[in-house]
Amino acid sequence: MPRKYIKKPPKCKDPKVIKKAAKEVIKKKLSSKEAARKYNVTNVAVHRCMRALRGRKERTPYSQASLEAAIRDMQEKNASVVKVSKRYGIPRSTLSSKLHSPCPLAKKMTGKGTALVQEEEEAIKTWILEKSASEELLSWETIASTLQQILNERGLNIFKNNNKPTSGWLQAFMRRHPELRKVRLGPWSIGIVATPTTGGQDEEEECEG
Repeated sequence: MPRKYIKKPPKCKDPKVIKKAAKEVIKKKLSSKEAARKYNVTNVAVHRCMRALRGRKERTPYSQASLEAAIRDMQEKNASVVKVSKRYGIPRSTLSSKLHSPCPLAKKMTGKGTALVQEEEEAIKTWILEKSASEELLSWETIASTLQQILNERGLNIFKNNNKPTSGWLQAFMRRHPELRKVRLGPWSIGIVATPTTGGQDEEEECEG
């Protein structure tokens, strides 16, 4: 005879029941599957309630000096990761990854770095400040063209679009130099063409349309 299909009762969605099941799992009285069967709730609901009850763990801040001292303890004194983690308040995963890296004491660097050296960025920054002080209109296009000329003279191919920086790079350049926050720039294609490194005569750029 074919097996008779028995319709299972619907799962309980009462938040109080789900919370009760989650508390039993947190207290390690039952596993999540056992609690789900006992209270007729879904396993997913139990886990969600457990995360809500436990809350998100706050990261303990630590300095670079503490991290270096912890790594030295593990390397020189053969201290365990667990003991060092408790002593310095640094996550075990961080210590383990640092310990197995080629250069454990190296600082983590993010980003690709700047396209220009510091002296060239300072020259462009000074040039922008001088132009803004003389109340001359300076545009994004002017800065981009100037930087394009510098890179071509150095024989460097850094940016796409004929080695010309984008507006995103220019905005990042302005953020890197807090002194330029008060400088008001004109539209993209209107401004003064000049070269900050040569200090030549400025030529007015004609507007199209």
